[in-house]
Amino acid sequence: MADILSTFPFFELPGKALSNVVRCMDLPEFLCLSLISYKSQQLVKSLNIDSQISSIHVTDEVVITLYDFHHFYFVWDYDYPENLEVVEKIPDENGFEGFRNEGLMILTEEGFNLGHWMSHLQSILIEPEIQVVSLYSIPAPVDAQWFFNSITGSGIKYLAIHESFSVKECRPLLPFVKELDMYNGPSKDILIQNFDCLTIQRTQLSLDEYLIMNSSHIITESWNVSEKLLNRFFKHWMRGSNPRLRYIKFNAPYQHRLNVEKILNGINHQALPETHVQIFNLDLICSERTEVRGGYNFYRNDGTRATLTIRPYCRTGFIVSLYVWH
Repeated sequence: MADILSTFPFFELPGKALSNVVRCMDLPEFLCLSLISYKSQQLVKSLNIDSQISSIHVTDEVVITLYDFHHFYFVWDYDYPENLEVVEKIPDENGFEGFRNEGLMILTEEGFNLGHWMSHLQSILIEPEIQVVSLYSIPAPVDAQWFFNSITGSGIKYLAIHESFSVKECRPLLPFVKELDMYNGPSKDILIQNFDCLTIQRTQLSLDEYLIMNSSHIITESWNVSEKLLNRFFKHWMRGSNPRLRYIKFNAPYQHRLNVEKILNGINHQALPETHVQIFNLDLICSERTEVRGGYNFYRNDGTRATLTIRPYCRTGFIVSLYVWH
């Protein structure tokens, strides 16, 4: 594109004509134009492109996708940090998206790394927040700390940390994260963070660990959920623990039996029939309101009401949910 613009008086066009030409471009052309100069970057930015980085998947390479540009995505390679490959999804003969087109376009910007590419993409989009970052693995020779430092600073709505990463490596990202989903055992400094939603997968958690959680929405999958643990947690909540809590879900996949009477032992409660339906706002988790059918009501010392429900889970366990009404 730079060669084309060098032979065509692009920036000498009247403002309205210039804007109309740019609006006819597709995503790769937007990006190419924005890299030519500061003036061209500001021109693209002035279009207020209504999109944002929808996902970043970190594996042996980094794949970046944008909202509203579903037929393109970007690939960044650790070995060639100055390059960003633009990939187009080509539909097959049945209309399904096929394999990526390797040769569509590779952009090169001297001195760039992943952090620079991320900042540049965000600078030309109207919404700078990243929706989803999924951390699966990075090649062994790559310095994980350098990698995370390079992308620290961007707001992240949802961060998923899989088994191959330690929370210590990802810590620079956490102050910018709203929702955290992790597969490793959490440390104390993670549990006390004020996340909008904290999800902890495939682990064992003690009562003390539950009591220091400070997120408003909590989802856990734990092998050691018991009537005693639940009873003690609810009693602590009634006395004022976990003050930010609005919703907590205990996934107990291998707990074949849960006795409601033991869970509610010593707790003054009201049983609700299944015909009793309440609507709870779970927009932070599933972007919708959910029906709470039946369950058991009980109250915290300050008068805050909660509803407890217990449902079968995958034929081998239970889901125990507590909805806190504010």
